Amino acid sequence: MKNYIVQYYLDERNMALVSILVGVVLMVGMYLVWKLTSPNAFKKGLSYAIFGAAIFFTITGSVYSGYCQYKIYQTAKFTQTDRALHAFEMDRIEKVLESSYLAGFISFSLMVVIGITMPIFVPSPVLKGVAVGLIIIGIAGLFVETYSMDKNAEYKQKIARLTF
Repeated sequence: MKNYIVQYYLDERNMALVSILVGVVLMVGMYLVWKLTSPNAFKKGLSYAIFGAAIFFTITGSVYSGYCQYKIYQTAKFTQTDRALHAFEMDRIEKVLESSYLAGFISFSLMVVIGITMPIFVPSPVLKGVAVGLIIIGIAGLFVETYSMDKNAEYKQKIARLTF
């Protein structure tokens, strides 16, 4: 059972590393856009949103990667039987699926809603850029949360089939 848990955290760590990479790519991309194109208010607003997302992805990816590495180390020290670990892991993944995604779905959905409504109430070119950035980040975040939830549901099904 330890091998399944370790593999779960290895997969999670890899997704965290992808998050870091996305953050770095967004930072480099925004830098290149600023250097290679003429400045305007819309681009300024868009870059605020994208840069904020880049910082968010880089920091959260780094923190979560470290957490996953810690959980891999901790799993190696488990002394429980496979049956006990299986029961523990089933309980843990059920809690993840029940509660861990609500905040992400709400946050990313709010980004999309705010991005759609912001230009209606505040018709500034800078804020239109921020709004487009929020919509892009929100939609991307909803896809990532859905992908993560599906991967965890698959993991739950996989370990539910195990017998000890």
